[in-house]
Amino acid sequence: MPVVISKELFYEKISKEMDCGLIHYWTPDCVKGALPVLPQVAIGSAKFFLPVYLLRMIIDYKRKKNNILQKFVIREIRSILYGVSMGVILVASVCLLGKIFGRIHYYNLLLIPGFLSGFSVLLESDEHQTLDTLIFFNSFIETNLNALKFTATRQTILFVIVSGILMQLIENRKEELNFNYWWFYTPPLRKNLSDNYQSKCSHENSCRFFITNGLKNYFLLGAGVNITKRLLGSFKFLIKSPAKLVNVVFHKSNVYFGLLIAAYVGIYRAITCYLRQTQLLGEKCRGLLAGAVAGVPYCFYPTIQLPVLAITTTLQILYHNLCKQYNITNHFYQRLLLYQCVHACNMHTNFFYPNISSPYYSKMIDACTNRLTSKIYDQLVEKYFL
Repeated sequence: MPVVISKELFYEKISKEMDCGLIHYWTPDCVKGALPVLPQVAIGSAKFFLPVYLLRMIIDYKRKKNNILQKFVIREIRSILYGVSMGVILVASVCLLGKIFGRIHYYNLLLIPGFLSGFSVLLESDEHQTLDTLIFFNSFIETNLNALKFTATRQTILFVIVSGILMQLIENRKEELNFNYWWFYTPPLRKNLSDNYQSKCSHENSCRFFITNGLKNYFLLGAGVNITKRLLGSFKFLIKSPAKLVNVVFHKSNVYFGLLIAAYVGIYRAITCYLRQTQLLGEKCRGLLAGAVAGVPYCFYPTIQLPVLAITTTLQILYHNLCKQYNITNHFYQRLLLYQCVHACNMHTNFFYPNISSPYYSKMIDACTNRLTSKIYDQLVEKYFL
């Protein structure tokens, strides 16, 4: 049973004499305490990233890319080193801070060490650094939404509002979005038409074909994404019991998520086409209305990942617009700082407030450490907080 450990409870239960042995409870020696971390994190990281890079290798093969096996091995090795270095820096930071301050403090246990261990992401490629930052930032947003304890109704209202703002930004963009983002629908770039042709839509073919084709394609996309997510999450169980693959592929959640994505795109396309043909609303406001209305079906199948993606993508677009307006150059250290901050917050929350932590982040950390973090948490809670 997860236990919430507040700052007050921590100092009430943990005495001033307690040192970093709180983390490496199996031995009082810091060096010996760090040694078991190496194989555990190496094994956990290897198993966690293996299905991800196998899927990536299959995609590369389908696209007829070169050196796919070599790239697979390099990606796997770099990610293992990334995980191991993170674990070692984390434990070393806890021990060092314990020695400096003479005891273990609430924020010295994981928040500051989590920030310092974020330097390990530099071992990854630029592409994977961006990917990891997006994953951890999404987990950070999800954690904060969980802390607000939104009901399904409030989630829907939030999604409707953010969806409207996001699609307003995307619809009125002047050029293609040239950065990595995970929002599932980007409408065609609006054509620069004369006043006599403002009723024309930006898509090819008829509006009816555009809408129905979107319904079909985005249902398949939504179902496919959900199937892939379930496959990656059940990889080790599927190896032991391949027959369970049928249950994963034909699970009802795949259909529901596919219908939700299809409904969003279908409604959005129908509204924007109608508004362009009838000229009932100004061009610059159509994305706002269509995006908001398209978010309403969320109430039938609430899934927190959609508001999270919408918020993240909105912030990305606003940031890139700001950089362009004020000629701010993007450097790797900006991405690194963001990664370190959200990773530190996620790690701190996952340990002290597991009731609101992102489920994906919790499972990922547990898997990448081969359940070492769970063992440390269970030992700490059982000994001091129960």
